[in-house]
Amino acid sequence: MKLCNLNYLKSVSPKSNTFAIQIITLFLKDTPDAIHQMNLALESDNYFSVYKNAVKIKPSFQMIGLSEEFSKQIKEILELSNAMSEKNKIKTLINDLDKGLKNVYLELEKELSELKN
Repeated sequence: MKLCNLNYLKSVSPKSNTFAIQIITLFLKDTPDAIHQMNLALESDNYFSVYKNAVKIKPSFQMIGLSEEFSKQIKEILELSNAMSEKNKIKTLINDLDKGLKNVYLELEKELSELKN
């Protein structure tokens, strides 16, 4: 079962794969870093930085058509970090998101390879 639905991304760049390649490459580069930054920020109770990094990656979740599960997780991280509450729940959400995204990265790396050929 695919974790990403790239139909929208492909539809906005139908004549060339360049845009899709750029978006996927950025996602693969920026998302792991943002997750790491959220973990670091949470350790120092910097809820604003958690929120800022979650906001940074949320649009790319929609662009690459991630399943609803991921959208719910990022939305909840945004809500809780904005409220500066439930640190342990935020930590669990970030960890669950990080684990789930590992399979997304593999799927996108394969898709990226196909788009480049």
